Amino acid sequence: MLFLSSVLSYAQLEKAPVFDSCKNVSIKDSKSCFFDALESTVSKKIVIPKVVKTENFNGTVRVLFTVKTDGRFVVNYNNAPYKSLKQEINRVFAELPKISPATYNSRPIEKQYWFAIKIPFNQDKDANNETTKSAVKSAVEAEEKWTSNISTQLFPEDESPLLIPFTHDTYEYIQADLLHKENQHFAVKPFIYREVNDEINLSAKKEKLVKPATTWLQKKWWNEHFFMVKGKKDNIDYWFTVDPEIDLQLGKDNSDLKYTFNNTRAVKIQGAIGKKFGFCRLYKCLQ
Repeated sequence: MLFLSSVLSYAQLEKAPVFDSCKNVSIKDSKSCFFDALESTVSKKIVIPKVVKTENFNGTVRVLFTVKTDGRFVVNYNNAPYKSLKQEINRVFAELPKISPATYNSRPIEKQYWFAIKIPFNQDKDANNETTKSAVKSAVEAEEKWTSNISTQLFPEDESPLLIPFTHDTYEYIQADLLHKENQHFAVKPFIYREVNDEINLSAKKEKLVKPATTWLQKKWWNEHFFMVKGKKDNIDYWFTVDPEIDLQLGKDNSDLKYTFNNTRAVKIQGAIGKKFGFCRLYKCLQ
């Protein structure tokens, strides 16, 4: 008796955007070459504003940017503490040359990345160019570590298999961002945090909403989960959060009622064990 069998293997290959200097680089090394070229170009073009030097600013500026399907660089967000520095970073990225976009299975796609600029750094473009690149590169490595850890530090749900709560306002702003991406479909809902986070950096969006907070209560009420337990056991990550929710409204309409009101109280409990198991429960009281 003769048995014949065949095995088909399908590879899904993603390649980073390509500068001219990286055209002959393998797919495996494309991302590192992309960042090397980006670091070199940015470090040569950027001019640190005078006020930043005068006030001896020392820190890391994070830049979230997208390489569009036509090869343009678009800054989505940067957290520079000075308006002039923010404008300078935007100028540098706007003037970057068009490059070959990222590809997925040979098809052009938009791709979003984080980049970090550590300030101060040496801007002697001749004798100290390597030192400059090294400073920027170390900042990029620190930024990659930051982006991989921030979700587990403050918003672990962003990397989880949990479903995003199916509310109108939440899905409106998510779909508004996804509309700018290619090959996106919105028919199947609710969305999954982890899948959306691959396309939209949810933590970066939440960071824009962070309010100044000094006390424990302010931090918990405005910026963090009210209660969170997280850890790792037997190489399996786990986390658990509890958040109270309150919606109190008082108003007046054109009816005979003296006033209208809305009194909503809720508790949201969610968590995950590993990358494939998660749970979420919302207890709500409406009046």
